[in-house]
Amino acid sequence: SLDQLYAQAFAVAPFLFRWGRDLSARIGCDLDKGHDGPLNDSLAAWIRRRVVKDPSRAAEKALLCYEEDVSRLLDVCRCRLVFETESTITTCLDAIMSDSSVKVVRVKDGLHNGDVFHGGFQ
Repeated sequence: SLDQLYAQAFAVAPFLFRWGRDLSARIGCDLDKGHDGPLNDSLAAWIRRRVVKDPSRAAEKALLCYEEDVSRLLDVCRCRLVFETESTITTCLDAIMSDSSVKVVRVKDGLHNGDVFHGGFQ
């Protein structure tokens, strides 16, 4: 259920945020400015900081894209990084792929083919 998914997202969000912050410092890119703000234990704060997807958007995506199967949502928790150069993107991808604590389940490339998704380039 969506409620179960958000209970899990709330538990994972602080760990993902810290992992992304450490990765960005290590490779020389920036965290999305939307992630700024104090760390606290509020799910609403994690949603405001865009580390956890807004539940209304998750429900919409499950309905429109996944036939209401919330188990197919892969981006409820996310950490967005901002890159100045393509080489920094490559460095980041190499770091992610070599991290044994990470399992990459899908990579979407909206940069080279010009696809525009709801919400912008991804």
